[in-house]
Amino acid sequence: MNATQEETVLIGQDVSLNWDRFEVFSDSREVNLTLTEFKILSILLKDAGSVKTRHHLLEDIAPNHKIAMRNIDVHIQSIRRKLGPPGKYLVTIRGLGYKWCDRSNPSSAMNSRHYCS
Repeated sequence: MNATQEETVLIGQDVSLNWDRFEVFSDSREVNLTLTEFKILSILLKDAGSVKTRHHLLEDIAPNHKIAMRNIDVHIQSIRRKLGPPGKYLVTIRGLGYKWCDRSNPSSAMNSRHYCS
């Protein structure tokens, strides 16, 4: 994989996202996400293990638009549903935000208070 591919292809636990092709695969099946869902998932995959607040996600996906913070919750639920079983790696950190819990990265999963089951 060359440097350009590394920047455009993000891989998480059982999920891959390709920015150039606007494709997401979950358990080897293609998943159709909206642009907003795609952006949210890419933010979480890119920095797997780090918590992103609703505010941070809103600023990244729609910096010049007025969108209710709770809309992020609806998008997160939709992403989880569409991903199927790997959706469990999109973890809610109660009172704070969301993170992608990558079990292949011990610092993001097993050593964290909020880990994937």
